[in-house]
Amino acid sequence: MTKDSQASAAKPRSMRNTQRMIERADPIFALAFDAGVMGLSARSVERRLVHVKDRQSGTREVVDFVRCSYLGLDNHPAIIAGAIEAIADYSSLHWSCARPRLNFGLLSDLEENLSDLFQAHVITFSTVLAANLSAMPILASGYLTGG
Repeated sequence: MTKDSQASAAKPRSMRNTQRMIERADPIFALAFDAGVMGLSARSVERRLVHVKDRQSGTREVVDFVRCSYLGLDNHPAIIAGAIEAIADYSSLHWSCARPRLNFGLLSDLEENLSDLFQAHVITFSTVLAANLSAMPILASGYLTGG
């Protein structure tokens, strides 16, 4: 093997084909949407109960197994009260700006406290989507593990 072929062999191969994924997934998403199990709006009631706005029958109460709040903290009264207090203390809900330029103080405080608690460098994200869009490509690239 030449030096060039060894270098190219070490690079991870890209398996991305966005156009094909969209073409294959679109009919399935359309079926789910038409069946009323996707694209729904809901309001938390208590614990895992939510009121879902149904396109056909109005509103119905269901047990939610979709959210990632496995401990039910999304609508826990103490968490809601703490969030209201934090919004009042920081005079803002969220800042729409790039974190390297200006970070929301509440997130910095949270990162410091969690870093102390876990004795590690903790990075927080405002949503799971933001975490996935930020961290997952770096993790999947192999950069942190040498391929």
